[in-house]
Amino acid sequence: MNKSKKEWMRGLREFKYDLALTLNFKADMPKAAAICAARHFWNCVDIQVYGKAAVKRSGMRVPRVCAIEGEAGLRNWHYHCGVVIPPEVKASPELFMSQLKLRWEELREAGRFSKIERVYDNEGWIGYICKNADVGGEQICLQTSVFFSQA
Repeated sequence: MNKSKKEWMRGLREFKYDLALTLNFKADMPKAAAICAARHFWNCVDIQVYGKAAVKRSGMRVPRVCAIEGEAGLRNWHYHCGVVIPPEVKASPELFMSQLKLRWEELREAGRFSKIERVYDNEGWIGYICKNADVGGEQICLQTSVFFSQA
């Protein structure tokens, strides 16, 4: 299913994002491996926040929108995420940001540079995360308890 940038942006405005993540993968990693590593990362985060039982039985997930971007052989895959900090996170946003960064750096697939920061311009972040959505350069997946991707 192909959606235009305008359609993606309309759907993403459902949330007010607290954090913006740009997570880089190692050089020359295939796209499928990058997606698998990203899913593993978020499963670990979800279990840390909600516990394994809540994730498995109830599908509890940290609300987020994620887009994987890159091009095989030309530029490394990287991952943009808008994250809503759920009430279950008792840590300060800064502590949660450091926990996310540490969790990412523990992955063997993680690249050298990653950035996690607060979102102060929700509309700007949505525009940035969707910048290639209408040219087929990004795969966008909205994750609350549902997973979508742009084909």
